Amino acid sequence: MKNKFEYTLKDPINVAIDGEQIECFDIIVKSPRPKDREQCLILESYIGQALLEFASTDFIMKNKNEGSNNSKKSDATEDTEDTEDIEDLISGRKTAILYCSDEKRIRGIINCLRQLFSAGNRENPQATIGGEKFTSPLFDEISYRDIADLIARYSAHFLSLGLK
Repeated sequence: MKNKFEYTLKDPINVAIDGEQIECFDIIVKSPRPKDREQCLILESYIGQALLEFASTDFIMKNKNEGSNNSKKSDATEDTEDTEDIEDLISGRKTAILYCSDEKRIRGIINCLRQLFSAGNRENPQATIGGEKFTSPLFDEISYRDIADLIARYSAHFLSLGLK
């Protein structure tokens, strides 16, 4: 498991840095701390429910049939495939979350992620944007396109659902 991931926003957020409003694109998210376990378990439960619902649809069967033609992979391409595997995992998570979540589940997922992103303090934040600590008001500025990606990435990188 990585100890952080970086994400470039598709839609920038204006952040007050040294009294100036700066348009920021880059977010760094650290892995959750032990004290964040409750929020992580709740988030994992919500996402797990979405994945279970998704698995019971025809979408997953289509993907399995298309992917069954893959042959064994060589060791030389292992690093590239690890990157591709995480991107596939992120893509699958995003689809499941968007299409198999009701309003209550989406609100729960977003609330958990908001708390995880705004955890920590100025000296040791869990997430930063433009080098500044992520706060709840900044989190609320994230666009729809970016929040869906961030939910899927957080899940794939840090939650046990993302482990192989």
